[in-house]
Amino acid sequence: MNTIAASLGQARKSQGIWFAGIAIFVAAWFAIYNQLLPFAQWLVAQLPIEQGSHWPRRLNSSSTIRPRC
Repeated sequence: MNTIAASLGQARKSQGIWFAGIAIFVAAWFAIYNQLLPFAQWLVAQLPIEQGSHWPRRLNSSSTIRPRC
């Protein structure tokens, strides 16, 4: 009986670690995804490009990953 109880305890512990890892991954993914646009704008601002030209808008849109329809 002790081996079955120990096995169940280990399985629950492993399952808890798995769910905690998924929760941390999802939180990190949302944090990174929400920073894509500010990062793209910062990256374009670092380049020596004139403000009135069309290049900042093109570079900004190409540095973020979005699905195209």
